[in-house]
Amino acid sequence: MKNSRYGVHEIVDLRELLNFNWSCLSEAKQRVQVIKDEDLKKLAEESILQLTVSIDKMNEFISASATRMTQ
Repeated sequence: MKNSRYGVHEIVDLRELLNFNWSCLSEAKQRVQVIKDEDLKKLAEESILQLTVSIDKMNEFISASATRMTQ
């Protein structure tokens, strides 16, 4: 088994952060539908985009870490 440079507790922490981001993304998508102010709506849409990018990167990182841990 190849040693991972990250501990299990760090991966678990990252998964908790990932779950939190999923929750924030879900709520942001619901709220953006009812926002009337265009500036606020644009800000919420940018937040959704950034959360999506962050979630994708965290998923890639977790997948790569899990692969290293099982090898």
